[in-house]
Amino acid sequence: MRIILHIIFILIINSLSLYSQSDSVKVDYFTYLQNDMYEGKAKVIQSDNIKLVFNKYIEYNERQNSCQGYRIRIYSDSGNTARESAKKSKADFLKLFPESESYLKYDQPNWKILVGDFRTKSEALKFLKLISESFPSAFIVKDMIAFPNLN
Repeated sequence: MRIILHIIFILIINSLSLYSQSDSVKVDYFTYLQNDMYEGKAKVIQSDNIKLVFNKYIEYNERQNSCQGYRIRIYSDSGNTARESAKKSKADFLKLFPESESYLKYDQPNWKILVGDFRTKSEALKFLKLISESFPSAFIVKDMIAFPNLN
């Protein structure tokens, strides 16, 4: 019985190795993998459709000029005086934290003030703790954020 299992195992391994070397798979290289920065080469075997979809995804993201991230909402209200109150809240925030980004946003029927461009929720939590004394009703929301400055 053990001999039969060993033979079956060897046949399966052998057939898998033959399949992986078949000529039916078309070879293609992603251009970003072809550079010799680390004196190596990567060979990518894939369908042409994968490269097409990947390139369309890159083009879409380049046009967006933003990415998924987090911001902190410090103000939200509707009504006749909501716009003026939102502007006042934004000015109050900028007096306390002049180095931070702030955004006045209108999502019908609410005026909102969102602050920060955080890639991770932990970054947003750190800043939320910093501002929570001045803005106790602030909370984290998911939003499309500007690409962070990498300098």
